[in-house]
Amino acid sequence: MHTLLAHDHPRSIDSWPEHTTVSPTDVCVCGVSLLRLVDWCGTPCVHNAAAVIPGSDGEVSEDAMAAVVVATVVDVSVAASGSAEVLIDADLDGCLPILDECRMIGRTSSSARFEMQLTTGVGSALRYRASRLPGDLCAGDLIAIPCAGVVVLHDVRLPR
Repeated sequence: MHTLLAHDHPRSIDSWPEHTTVSPTDVCVCGVSLLRLVDWCGTPCVHNAAAVIPGSDGEVSEDAMAAVVVATVVDVSVAASGSAEVLIDADLDGCLPILDECRMIGRTSSSARFEMQLTTGVGSALRYRASRLPGDLCAGDLIAIPCAGVVVLHDVRLPR
């Protein structure tokens, strides 16, 4: 069963893989810290696990999968209108990201949360609207992005 704190984001346990827990600075999936995964593998990195049956309060699906992609923020640019575009080191075109649930990991922030546009800036014209990222997000920060289905690392790696 998921252990997601009511006061903490993410808001929907249905969006994350089985046995997901959160702390102010990390997300753990099936006991694996995503920060440690980044230490071992770099970014982008992927963790796949069984999905949760929607509306079941965390019951594990026997046949559906879910994943989390962890990406590094490469750059953040803010337009005069106040909208922010976040360049990340992962290609989300080949997966099904659940952007309302993405969260910064690695540090805490008391900054207000805003909707921002995620982009790879390489080869893709797609911009992904991610909500609830902290206003002080900066280059080097890590973002955990839950995804529906299986995600293969090859599919999220950017061409070198």
